[in-house]
Amino acid sequence: MPSVFVGLSYLEASLILKEQAKFHAYSYALIRYQGEQLFEEQFYRLDLRNKRDFREEKLEAWHFMLATSVDIAVDVLKRINPKLALQLKTEIPPETVGKLYSSLTDATDKLLFPCILHGDLWSNNCLLKYDKEGKPCGVKFVDFQHTRRGNIFEDLVYFILTSTTTEMRSQHLCKVLEDYFQSFEAALEGINVEMPIGFSLGFLFDNFNRYLRWGLSYMCFAIPLQLGNPADVYKEQANRKKQNGVDETYDTEAEPNPETAGNDLKENLQLMFESSLPARQRLEDITMEILNRK
Repeated sequence: MPSVFVGLSYLEASLILKEQAKFHAYSYALIRYQGEQLFEEQFYRLDLRNKRDFREEKLEAWHFMLATSVDIAVDVLKRINPKLALQLKTEIPPETVGKLYSSLTDATDKLLFPCILHGDLWSNNCLLKYDKEGKPCGVKFVDFQHTRRGNIFEDLVYFILTSTTTEMRSQHLCKVLEDYFQSFEAALEGINVEMPIGFSLGFLFDNFNRYLRWGLSYMCFAIPLQLGNPADVYKEQANRKKQNGVDETYDTEAEPNPETAGNDLKENLQLMFESSLPARQRLEDITMEILNRK
């Protein structure tokens, strides 16, 4: 499994995206020819527009989590790059993050086209196989618990931002997106299915860039969880509770308190960032890259 701290090489990212393109293409064809009823008949439909499966309050809770994450990211950046912190707070105000997140999910049927997503595609969920020369030659995806109906950019933006570095993207982003597009096109051609109307390489580039800020708001949440040091965080939390005389026993059947849950999330993210220099560096790099992108 590739190191989350190093990030994927071009060859690794290209191989993964080519495979994911097939997954997206075949599921697009399935939806196109079997219709939306397949979600009712064959798949659990986790769809943000479907209140039966993803209730309004759950969506609001997710938006709150993302807004809190952007708030924490601003605080972290204040200590290492105050100018960038102000830019993040100004250009992606925490109170607008919910709307920003929905702008991509809502675009599935308005501007884009539906497919089935992996839902949590990043390097830790990709088992890579290497040949004798050390080159990647095969990949298997794992952890499909967030698989859902959505659009390709939810997987693409998340994968590329979580699994590659700023340096790798500066050199190879256009090429890996082109590799994805060609694999998608070849997959549909192989089963005699036409490409989605308007879907071109230019369309792919334009919309990937359009949703990078969606990706940045998500990374404020993902980076500390993926690069933080849980052992140090648990130790620090235990020390704080001991110093404050907090009883570690709790009622397992008690209803969660929304106020304390919000405070717990904030503390966890703060400690995750504090525990990891790579997490803080990755946040600074990716924020600068996306907000200053031409």
